[in-house]
Amino acid sequence: MGCLAIGYIANRFGRRLALGAACCVSYAAIFAQVFANQNGVLLLGKLLNGLSLGSYLTISSSYAVEVCPIKLGGIPSNGDVHL
Repeated sequence: MGCLAIGYIANRFGRRLALGAACCVSYAAIFAQVFANQNGVLLLGKLLNGLSLGSYLTISSSYAVEVCPIKLGGIPSNGDVHL
C-alpha cells in the first residue's frame, strides 16, 4: 500500500517532499510504537511504519536517479557512454 500511495504523492508534490513525508510518518509511527500502552496503538504504529517503509523502497531509487550526476548514472539505453 505504501508503494502505491507514494507514487501518487510523488507525482503530485515531487519526490523530495514525498520522501520527507514518508520520513515524518515513520518518525510518528516509531514514537507511537515506543510509547504504546495498548495493543491497538502498537498495531497502528506498526502498520504506519510498514507503509512508510514500503514507500522508502519505491521513492529512494527514483529520487537518487533524479539527483545523481549524469556521469554516475550508468550506461544510457542507446549505448552511448558518457566519459
